[in-house]
Amino acid sequence: MVVKLLGVHIDSVLSLNTQVSRTVSSCFYQLRRLKAVRRSLPIEAAKTVVSSFVTSRVDYCNGLMAGITQQQVNRMQGVLNAAARLLYGVTKRDPITPLIRGRLHWLRFTQRVTYKLCLLVYKALHGGAPSYLSDPVVPAVGTTRSDSRLEDVCVLRIA
Repeated sequence: MVVKLLGVHIDSVLSLNTQVSRTVSSCFYQLRRLKAVRRSLPIEAAKTVVSSFVTSRVDYCNGLMAGITQQQVNRMQGVLNAAARLLYGVTKRDPITPLIRGRLHWLRFTQRVTYKLCLLVYKALHGGAPSYLSDPVVPAVGTTRSDSRLEDVCVLRIA
């Protein structure tokens, strides 16, 4: 059984297989549609269109995807790779990492998820998140092994 809540497909075992499949499918649909008009768009306009129709779908609720399987991560990363290839007209045989890092300045999918979660915790600690998110996050002081100085760490209070 799969339930759709706020655009996220949640199955009974919380595997997010359906969410990943639908996201990948809709992104590739948009990429196929964009391929037809790519040559008539300047690169900046094409980047904006890809950002609007593809990467926004990859990033939507991606914080839920922390801990998904490597196969699911690879499928989501494949969408970003295909978008970069479409923008710059390279083939599957050409290296994609220089395009994603050097020209587009995109993070890999796992890094995007980590960034989203870190940003959420930062906002919860510094008053930028709603109270239902910031109330369970309590700053605590602890030491780290790396530099033996006091640092802020967050501890989740279980209610």
